[in-house]
Amino acid sequence: MQAFEVAEGLTDYYTKAYTEYEEVVISNVTRMTEGWETIVYAYNLSYFHRGRFSKDLIIRFYPGSDGAEKAVKEFNLMASLMMTTIQVPDPYRLETESNLGMPFIIMEKIVGELMSNRILEDQANLDWYLTNFALTLVEIHTVDFQTMIHRSDTYKGAETPYKYLAQQLTGYKDRIEMHNKPEFIPVLRWLVERMDTVPNNRLSLLHGDFHLANVMIDNDKDLYVIDWIDASIGDFRVDLAWTLLLHEINLGKPIRDTILNTYTQNAPFPVEEIKYFEVLAILRQLLDLSINFNYQNEMARLNPNVVDHMKDNLEPVKRSLRILYGHTHIKIPEFEQML
Repeated sequence: MQAFEVAEGLTDYYTKAYTEYEEVVISNVTRMTEGWETIVYAYNLSYFHRGRFSKDLIIRFYPGSDGAEKAVKEFNLMASLMMTTIQVPDPYRLETESNLGMPFIIMEKIVGELMSNRILEDQANLDWYLTNFALTLVEIHTVDFQTMIHRSDTYKGAETPYKYLAQQLTGYKDRIEMHNKPEFIPVLRWLVERMDTVPNNRLSLLHGDFHLANVMIDNDKDLYVIDWIDASIGDFRVDLAWTLLLHEINLGKPIRDTILNTYTQNAPFPVEEIKYFEVLAILRQLLDLSINFNYQNEMARLNPNVVDHMKDNLEPVKRSLRILYGHTHIKIPEFEQML
């Protein structure tokens, strides 16, 4: 979808959905990101209703056959988080069917920038950014999710951390079989054999993809967490390990260690056996990538344009393979041949 199509569609949408608005003008439509599972545009809405009003907003599209389910899930979760200390953009409108051709959410546009950009511009305060980034993840994992509304819409099947982990491993087993990726069986077997050595008795809200490009910082240095599409309830170490892996392979082990140390020192619970969960994170990363190197249809989880970009930036993947070998002494020759 091109910017002019978004502008035309939004003009028609507001004219019909808000009949009290007059002289609706959509301008400054700018494509922000094309992520794994969504497409995001920023725009300005101007209209007359007992005076002239102007708002800068974000529209987040959810393509695919399960787009409506994902949009509902993320909208409900963000609305719930508005009642907690975790800061998120205010979600204004959810549409599962519209003239724009895809389900979407309209939300507040935060005046600020991604933390991933800020740390590049302000290296002198890197420790402050990483500390507050890690503290935000602790806050997510300690929020009282049981009091949040729409719980049944957002979280399914996470009765205990053990059951959550078992479901994760079963899910990977099913995907390995479905996509004929037997080269990952040794990693899965390693995880299954050690599952009983990583007990945990607490459930936590998990973001699912917590990294510096999914946190915004405004002019007052307040942090806003975005992109909740992969949120769930489960073992906090699954979430933490994914964050650690992404930052180690892209920014280096010292960044990973700073995040882990800050998290460990401030979490009101012990952080144990994190290397096990880093192996689980590597399985998630490499299996997704392997499947989507041969992207063929909508069953694949990732956007094919993003996969093409990843093919051109494979050094982080090689680092993941080295970490995997260091933790497990397992190599994946079939996968390494793809690099």
